[in-house]
Amino acid sequence: TAWLTLTGYRSIKAVKATTPHGHQLYNWLATPTTGTPKGTIVFYHGNAGNVLAQFPLVIPFVQKGYRVVVADYSGYGLSDGKPTRRHIRADAATVLAAARQMPDVAGAPIILYGQSMGGQIAGARAV
Repeated sequence: TAWLTLTGYRSIKAVKATTPHGHQLYNWLATPTTGTPKGTIVFYHGNAGNVLAQFPLVIPFVQKGYRVVVADYSGYGLSDGKPTRRHIRADAATVLAAARQMPDVAGAPIILYGQSMGGQIAGARAV
């Protein structure tokens, strides 16, 4: 059996973003299959793993009708660089700015969500 069921998704695709430090970040964008998304969630994961490892936590949001950008950090997964505090702060800002520029996001709600270490990152971006 599959460890991850991908029903209910219009698309799951990689979304690249370049940080001010020149690091290439590889993020994922998951879009629900039906209707117009209720909004966009920028999901900042914890310190263990990367977008793939954290993706099961995203499934309920997409099933509830939200578009989700799963952010990765410098030095995580396929992303360039080293995961320092300074880089991760810049990564969070870069992913949020990239999400705001995506088609169909302008004017729609953007929700910042963090899991574990990502909670501090999301909170810092929200202030």
